[in-house]
Amino acid sequence: MENIGKIFQLLRKSRNLSLDDLACDIISKSQISRFENYNVEISFIKLHYLVSKLHMSIDEFISHCNQFHSKKNIHYFQHLHSLFASKNFEEIRRLYDVKMNQLDILKTKAERITHALCLILLKTFLYDSNPELYGINNEEIQLLSYYLFSIEYWGQYEIYFLSQASYFVPYNTLLLLSKEIISTSHYYRHDYDNRQAVGRLAINSLTTTLEHEDTSQALYFIKKAELIIPHHDYLAQTVLIFCQGWLSYLQGDFEKGKERMQKSLHIFRQLDKDGYYQHFLKDYEEIISREAEPI
Repeated sequence: MENIGKIFQLLRKSRNLSLDDLACDIISKSQISRFENYNVEISFIKLHYLVSKLHMSIDEFISHCNQFHSKKNIHYFQHLHSLFASKNFEEIRRLYDVKMNQLDILKTKAERITHALCLILLKTFLYDSNPELYGINNEEIQLLSYYLFSIEYWGQYEIYFLSQASYFVPYNTLLLLSKEIISTSHYYRHDYDNRQAVGRLAINSLTTTLEHEDTSQALYFIKKAELIIPHHDYLAQTVLIFCQGWLSYLQGDFEKGKERMQKSLHIFRQLDKDGYYQHFLKDYEEIISREAEPI
C-alpha cells in the first residue's frame, strides 16, 4: 500500500505525538522519520509497536489507510450519485465514453482491471436509462464477483461499490458479502460516514431480498438496518418503513403492508428528495398489483 508512512504521520500528529514519544529500543527516531517521509519499509513488529502507540489495532490502522486511499474514489462515486439523482444521464454517458476511449492506452493488467471496474460502476448508473445498451454481461459479473471477494479490508468506497452493484451481483454472493460486512461492527461503530455506507448496503440488500420474495433473509436485513441506520437519517428510515410494509405484504398481512408503505410515501412526498416519491410510488403500485399469497 502506497504512502502508508505518510498516513501514519497524519494519525500521529493528530494525536500530538512527537517522534521522541515513539522512539525506543524497537525503532529509532530516524527510522520512524524515514518510514513517514520516504515510505521506507519496516518490519511488522515495528509497525505493530508504532500503531499500538496510537491506541489502535492493526485492523483499525489498515482501515484508516483504506479510507485515505479511497477518498478520491468516494468523491467520484458521490459525483456519479448526484448526477444520477438529477437524471443527468448525458454527463454519465460522457464519462463512460471517455473511459471507453482510454482502454487502448492501458499497459498493465492491473490498470485494465481497475478501468473495467470503473466501467461497470458507470454502467450501474446508466442501466435504467438503457438496459439493453448498458447491461452487465457475464464476464463483467465474474470480474465484479472476483474483485469483491478479493477485498480483505473494506473501506467506504468498496462498501459503496457493493451497495451500488447489488442489483447485478449474484444473489448468494450479495448475501454472503453483505452479511460479512454488517456483522463486523468495527466498519461502522465509531465512524458516522461508514455507518451510513453500511446502512445503505443493508437497505439495498434488503430490497433485493424482497424482490426475490425471500422473506427470511429480508427479516434478517430489516433487523440489522434497524440497529445500524441512525435515527436522524430520515431518508433511510423512511425507506426502511417502506420495506417493512413490503415484507408484511409478502407475508400476507396486506392491510398492514399497505398502511406502512403508504405512510412512507406520505413522508417521501413531504421530503421531496431526489424523486424518491415517484420511485417508491411506482414500486408500491407494482407490489400491490401482484396477487401475493400468504407465505
